[in-house]
Amino acid sequence: MAFGLTFQKTVLVCCMAIAAMLLSLGFTGSDLSSICGLDASQKTPQDSIAEAANYTSSLEECTSVIVTGSAAKDGRAILMKNRDSSEEENIPVYHPATNTTFAFVAVNSLWMGINEKGLAVMNTAMPALSDSPYAGSYNGILNQRILQTCQDVTDVEVKLKADDSPLLPDPGSPEESVATCVGVIDSHGLGAFFEIGDLYVSVEYVADGYQSRANHPRTYPGLASGPSGRDQHALDALDAILAEKGAISWQDVAQRVSRYVREKQTGSDEFRIGGEVCNDYTVSAMVAVSGDSRYDGRLNIMWCEYGPVPMTGVFLPSMAYGGSLPSILNDMVSYTQVKRNYACDIDTGFYDSLRVRKIQNYSFAAEDYTFEQYDRLIDFIPEGLSDAQLNETLNDFIRLTVSVATDMYVNESSTRPKYAVPFVVDAIPTVPTTRTETTSATATPSITSATTKQTTSVSEIDSYVLAGTMIVAGLTSGVLLALAIRSIQISKRSLASQCALT
Repeated sequence: MAFGLTFQKTVLVCCMAIAAMLLSLGFTGSDLSSICGLDASQKTPQDSIAEAANYTSSLEECTSVIVTGSAAKDGRAILMKNRDSSEEENIPVYHPATNTTFAFVAVNSLWMGINEKGLAVMNTAMPALSDSPYAGSYNGILNQRILQTCQDVTDVEVKLKADDSPLLPDPGSPEESVATCVGVIDSHGLGAFFEIGDLYVSVEYVADGYQSRANHPRTYPGLASGPSGRDQHALDALDAILAEKGAISWQDVAQRVSRYVREKQTGSDEFRIGGEVCNDYTVSAMVAVSGDSRYDGRLNIMWCEYGPVPMTGVFLPSMAYGGSLPSILNDMVSYTQVKRNYACDIDTGFYDSLRVRKIQNYSFAAEDYTFEQYDRLIDFIPEGLSDAQLNETLNDFIRLTVSVATDMYVNESSTRPKYAVPFVVDAIPTVPTTRTETTSATATPSITSATTKQTTSVSEIDSYVLAGTMIVAGLTSGVLLALAIRSIQISKRSLASQCALT
């Protein structure tokens, strides 16, 4: 297992010690903020987005699929959502468990995610299901409540249909309206679509096959119609994969369904993507996998793409029981936008097919590493790990795979870096945290990530000790400098006082 002493903990202890020294010397909290360049009123992107629980987008459409049973790889359930919205800023937010809620990870806390029980959730808006002027205002909050409190598909159905539903808004709150299709999969390998209006809940189970949704009702009494447009395109893509391979994998869904533009990118002509599964308004996407009941569902996973559009983005993994997420995930929107702008003439909306294929060459290679390592994790993880050991293992898995995949994507490389070793549960590989510089003219400037060069040969714990020592030395120098500055300030005040007296 990986060492319990992490680099982050070493830094935290060092910083706390230095802060205590400064405070004991008479520095105030505002002094410390000025020295460190911090503003106590500032919030992280996760904080700001997580607090926006009542956020509603001016354009929230989306396309979704569920694949289960004999149609899916290993009989596991797959849930996909392409989020079509005017809100381009999409990041994963981790919510730890509380006494009354499960741990979960969700895009912007609301729109699609997975909890520690292996229940994955998403929604597509269905405004036809409500006559309220506030139709859909509660859709995102409903997703969050399901992630917080539900364990499986059956649990979701029972709670949605209860007379006093703990998931739905209070009937006495007219400004809180539901008009949505919620898609869920669970650790038993079951999937379902729930079409939910203010007065009724319609359910379609997907137990052995696949189904899709966009923004028109498919099962709701009096309003249902067949697939058309994007939900039909998604079914066409799934049909082709099943005919070719005999089973559909999460890799297939990420690379051939979420990015589906009816093969326009394979030609030599420029093309537009309006009306496609992956279209101009697709700002984020999720492919979740569940169906493994070991460790109470905690081994299940989701991959998300952040930023417009998935066709030129990269899917990266998150796990609810893995704890806090790599910070690079918060920056992926900007990196993805750079790739999109390279492939697309923003003024005309035309994509260059050659540039799209170039991006997909290295983004698919990056994703394939994460898919392969997840298969290894599932195949080789032993029974009997403690909660702490499991949490540490999953966190190390996410840390390694996200580091490798972002390195490859940002630096436009289809070749895996040297540290992209097979993930081993009982000997977690060390991931360096030095800076990677980009070399391509179309690559983004740089990211703080793992590098392709091995930077150390000492053990991980020795590296932490060495790093901690260097940090202490550097911060101690800072303290001495701060003391010198304080001494000068005192001397100036003393001189000023003497001048005033004369």
